[in-house]
Amino acid sequence: MITVSVCCQTYNHKDYIRECLDGFVNQQTDFNFEILIHDDASTDGTAQIVREYEGKYPDLFRCVYQTENQYGKINSLTDILFKMAKGKYLAVCEGDDYWRDPLKLQKQVNVLEQNPNCVVCHTWQKLAVYNNNTHNYEEVIAPKEGHGYYPDTTANVSEIFNNNLRVKVRTICFRNLFITGELVLPEWFYQVKYGDVPLSFIFGQYGDFYFLNEETAVYRQTNQGVSTAGIEKSDWIFNHFWAWIDVWCYADKMYQGKYHREATHSIREFYTKILTAYKYSLKQRMKLMFNILLHLKQPLGRRLKDAYFCISTKGN
Repeated sequence: MITVSVCCQTYNHKDYIRECLDGFVNQQTDFNFEILIHDDASTDGTAQIVREYEGKYPDLFRCVYQTENQYGKINSLTDILFKMAKGKYLAVCEGDDYWRDPLKLQKQVNVLEQNPNCVVCHTWQKLAVYNNNTHNYEEVIAPKEGHGYYPDTTANVSEIFNNNLRVKVRTICFRNLFITGELVLPEWFYQVKYGDVPLSFIFGQYGDFYFLNEETAVYRQTNQGVSTAGIEKSDWIFNHFWAWIDVWCYADKMYQGKYHREATHSIREFYTKILTAYKYSLKQRMKLMFNILLHLKQPLGRRLKDAYFCISTKGN
């Protein structure tokens, strides 16, 4: 019987994938787990390294090797790996990140077994930052203020609506609601960016979030993400927070307005972040207003209120 399915997406992570896979195989547990890898047609030798580990640990690994890149065509995590998973619980880590605690899975399964009201167990993380002097990545303390660090042991989805809690996907272990068909992802999940935040909203329908205040995983800052390539910082901020506004609006609708006040508060904070980045210029106020009126997934009355907020609010 498989207790945990570890799900890993990788693409051109040759320089990082060994550290990621070592973090998986070094897990010390009193239960069985499996490691599921999706390689999205890497061109740098990543797949060969994964095959090496698969050959060394044939009872642990089940892998998918694409011959044609699937980016933008499917969500390899939800459409492939989650559907392959046999475990009672799922854990996630991308190929350029890694786990630093060999007891991570054991601790999280213990929590979920003892707390049936919780759907997710998550932890805090460290960052791996490149040192130009040593030419190596070094672990550093991850900032907490403004980064979703919420130290309460248990929390419900209202804290996500309030933007107090942001679950870091590489740290999570959660109940496999897909294996029984209990959870089918809504259509809007595939229309938004930043899959970890939408998943958190969706999981919140099924239980609470349990927090282990430990740094069990590491987020590697490679600065190779497509989201920032060739984009001015202010434009990146606009795109980033507009994507979050989109997610919060869909989630507000999914919960039928139960957390509407919290959602509104956070969305207006996101508007303010955008306006601040552009120093409250009239041109950007107008751009934001027209985005709200034409594209916001909300009733007309809500769009008008939000547009008025963006036009009327004053900078500090």
